Amino acid sequence: MKKISLFLIVVLLNVSLMHAFADELSWTNKTDGEIASIAVSPGGNFMAIGSYDNHVHLFTKEGRHLWKFLLGSNVQSVAISEDGQYIAAGSWNSRVYLFDKSGEKLWDKLTSGQVHYVNVNADGTCITAITREKNIYFYDRAGNLINRYDSRNRFVTALTNPDCSYIVAGTDNRNMLMLSNTGERLWEYQTGANVQSVSLTPDASSIVAGAFDSTVYFFDNKGTLRWSKSTDSGVHLVSISQDGSKIFATDLNYNIYLFDSLGRQLFKIKLNDIVNHVTMAPNGEHLAVISRDNIIRLLDSSGTIMWSKEGESTLTSLLLTPDGKLIIGSRDKTIYYYDFSDQIKPPATQTTPPAQTPPTTQTPPPETVEPPPETVEEPLPQTTEPYIKPTTGGFSAIYLVPILILIALVALVFMKKGKSQPIDKLTKETKKSKNKSLPESSKCPSCGAPVEEDAKFCGSCGNDIIQNNEQNAGPKCPKCGASIGEGGSFCPECGEKI
Repeated sequence: MKKISLFLIVVLLNVSLMHAFADELSWTNKTDGEIASIAVSPGGNFMAIGSYDNHVHLFTKEGRHLWKFLLGSNVQSVAISEDGQYIAAGSWNSRVYLFDKSGEKLWDKLTSGQVHYVNVNADGTCITAITREKNIYFYDRAGNLINRYDSRNRFVTALTNPDCSYIVAGTDNRNMLMLSNTGERLWEYQTGANVQSVSLTPDASSIVAGAFDSTVYFFDNKGTLRWSKSTDSGVHLVSISQDGSKIFATDLNYNIYLFDSLGRQLFKIKLNDIVNHVTMAPNGEHLAVISRDNIIRLLDSSGTIMWSKEGESTLTSLLLTPDGKLIIGSRDKTIYYYDFSDQIKPPATQTTPPAQTPPTTQTPPPETVEPPPETVEEPLPQTTEPYIKPTTGGFSAIYLVPILILIALVALVFMKKGKSQPIDKLTKETKKSKNKSLPESSKCPSCGAPVEEDAKFCGSCGNDIIQNNEQNAGPKCPKCGASIGEGGSFCPECGEKI
């Protein structure tokens, strides 16, 4: 009975721990294709989804599917206006679309190639589309083409800021540049290798770039290089928080970095694979990353891993909202919506433009990476992440440790108790059996020493007990004690009459 009670206590404790550390998964919903892009309105009430089912979808924050619209091909990118009234979408059919909140298509326009990034400003008066050929289109709300910039395939990467006023780009001839929406070149800077990723604040006051010369570059909007930092390998992905206070970078040597606006390294962590997706809270105090080994991690700005999980299917997109909601898109056609609002608090006073997933960074093969410069800046203290195999279930693998330790201790107690009882019992039975195997002793007929009942020889004098017993069997002389044969009348030793 005690065993059963203890077992039930352990089970209940285990279940309670699982519940306490369970993932904050609020809901999931499916489309008919891989989730390619996510955009959320500033209040978080509406969420636009671009999917490889050729549809653009609109969901509420509770996961209710409001509508979907069929486009001509995969929907690579979506954006939503700050007032939530307009949704832009870019498709592989080389078209850019604008919808209103009810799902009505307002217009679509043909571009020069697959549209892989779209943007819509706060009130929907400017819509930007960037094609895979890095041609950039500016439209007004009515769909009129305001301007077009043809990079002639020079751009490796390009972005516009939310109000469509600026373009930042990295070129194939090692240049970092900034343009106005009219195509005017505002400034240009030559880096040590091709620029692979760029990011900028909503007001374009701070710009960050990552290049294959193993360097992170930080500029102001005048093109002044404020600082640059060396990394262990080619930098292929960068991101800056909306307030410009935190700069994220990842290199091809599996490292992730976080710097502040002055270039001070806040942390450096080595993962088990290259990071190919990142999303940051507006103030940069939290970020989430997906690495190529399909593990997602939620970190704070000190480098502490708050939560990690291995995707059940390939993770393709993610977005961290200002109020602590983490939205993940997957190749299994599922949207996963996690609520970490208890751990992530939005800034008290801050206007936040709509959040959306940046264009996917294509990681080139390692052989294309140029070697880092010989003179490398003295590294700051860094953190190395211990590898934790995340679970695919409802809670993070790190929380299994206390549970497993507890189960091991309880199992050890049971093993000790289980072993002690049979041993004691066996000892008693052995002693009992030994006592039974020792019958009452008899005396040696020769020397009188005690001997076992079945003994053949005396242990004291060596007398043949069996022969002696046979000789001594039968009647004995009352005078001398000698054996008298059956039917004898006189003692053969002393002659006494019997």
